[in-house]
Amino acid sequence: GAPGALAGLGALGAASDALAGLAARVSPAVVQVVGSGPPDPRRPADAGGPSGGALGSGFLVDPSGLVVTNAHVVRGATRLA
Repeated sequence: GAPGALAGLGALGAASDALAGLAARVSPAVVQVVGSGPPDPRRPADAGGPSGGALGSGFLVDPSGLVVTNAHVVRGATRLA
């Protein structure tokens, strides 16, 4: 192969290492969010996941426990876990 191709693999390896390091640092801040509430009549019975709720992910943005997630996870929820 051409020398330029090998140099590209070096840069790709460095980028991969940087992303792996970033993931290791932020993964403790990623959380699972379960919203529960009244059953949604539009939701098929065999859809899986929590009945009358939604399942999603979020991430901690504040040491007090403030979590950012998608609106569909919390919309209509009477309880979050």
